[in-house]
Amino acid sequence: MDEKHPVTPIDYNGITKLAGELYHLVAHRVYGLRTVSLRMINVYGPRMRVSGNRKSFIG
Repeated sequence: MDEKHPVTPIDYNGITKLAGELYHLVAHRVYGLRTVSLRMINVYGPRMRVSGNRKSFIG
């Protein structure tokens, strides 16, 4: 997929992420702020939780 792929969220998490991106676009258009929105999926790092009820995808 690329940036021009249609965005149709199917849950509340997706809706709030899309809303955040749209807030950034409005801030740019109205106030001229330079903004960036990253769609980070399955991020991992040294403090990643690998056990318990909230296991991550990689863990």
